[in-house]
Amino acid sequence: MELHRLIPFVPAKDYYRSSEFYQAMGFTQLFLAQEFSEMKNNQLSFYLQDFYIKALAENLMFEIKVEHLHTFHEHMLGVIASFPEA
Repeated sequence: MELHRLIPFVPAKDYYRSSEFYQAMGFTQLFLAQEFSEMKNNQLSFYLQDFYIKALAENLMFEIKVEHLHTFHEHMLGVIASFPEA
């Protein structure tokens, strides 16, 4: 069996603010339906949905591998400063 794609569904307590956060990270938002979109960066993507269960959101984790860690870290410091609730 060969898998071709695996896309997680990510909950958002505040869908619009979350989409702004991921766009600031460098993702492009592709709307699929009202309050449901694909967040894409190169070949990586996930579905952002206006759906929230606290236990799921608090236990969801991403592993992000980048080519230049220092550059990404500096970028994310700025993003996080702009989104203190994140």
